[in-house]
Amino acid sequence: MPPDAPAPPTDASALDLRTVREELDQLRGKKVFFQRLPGSNGDLLHEYGSEFALERAGTALVQTPAEADAVVFDGSAAVSSEWQVGLDLLRDRLVDTPDRPIWVLPSTYGVDDVDLAAMIGDRAAPLYLFCRERGSLDMLGRQTLPPCVKLGLDHDMAFHLEESPLVQRLKGQLAERHILVVERNDIESPTGERPVAPMPGPDLIKRLVPNSLSGPVKRMILRRKHLQKDVGRPFVKEAVSRVHKAFPETRGLPVLPWDVSRVDISSFDHFTKTIAHSAVIVTTRLHVGILGSMLGKRVFVRFGSALPHKFRGIFELSLSKRPGVEVL
Repeated sequence: MPPDAPAPPTDASALDLRTVREELDQLRGKKVFFQRLPGSNGDLLHEYGSEFALERAGTALVQTPAEADAVVFDGSAAVSSEWQVGLDLLRDRLVDTPDRPIWVLPSTYGVDDVDLAAMIGDRAAPLYLFCRERGSLDMLGRQTLPPCVKLGLDHDMAFHLEESPLVQRLKGQLAERHILVVERNDIESPTGERPVAPMPGPDLIKRLVPNSLSGPVKRMILRRKHLQKDVGRPFVKEAVSRVHKAFPETRGLPVLPWDVSRVDISSFDHFTKTIAHSAVIVTTRLHVGILGSMLGKRVFVRFGSALPHKFRGIFELSLSKRPGVEVL
């Protein structure tokens, strides 16, 4: 089962909305345009969670906003000045669907430097903004928002997959083959940014490998390079030392220092199976930890530096209540 609904904040008047599952019921039988957002395998995980929730709510997905009775944005960290793409898409939908409700599923917001009221304008149709941690709720509360805006607090959409065929299938494939250490390398990295490792010999790969196989081969080569280079990184050494101390029986298991959330390193299938086959997971990636927790894995997490309220806030609201998950 997904986590219980979050307790309301001290100022309960800050919340206008019930849980996502309860609120989505008003879209039953409606045509919905689902606004997907680009990103990592972790982003794809919560996209699937959002789609599963919309399907369970009895909505009918359509291809364009013009066809829709309502627009629903996938939850993410993209509604922020750090990533921008979500803000740009939200601005577009506010313009082209002024008379239809817009939902933003539980997200992390980074909008202290954004005038949301000016962006929303004199819109009459409701704008439902769900947060997935209290830091974002506080951030939105500091703005003077128009009456059409309704605020809610609920768990990350990936948790909706707990009852899905995807997670149930993965539970039938569980194993303890390795220690997985996931260290992200972008602006949300808590261990310091580092350049993405370049692909070796792309021209040679193009000449020798058919197009249909080039993606899997590139990913395999990149994983091999990371296995050779990153196993000695300070964070990986620290992670493995902590795991061996906490779980001595894992000594001797191979260590995979792969950021499996990166789509250039892992397909989504490889992402899910690598997590399912882990004995212990150490991660700076939120959704690696979320999927690991849903599969009953032992998980250590470390919080990021940009959007600091994101991972820490989601841990406090959702992951801290789940067995086997702790802070590194």
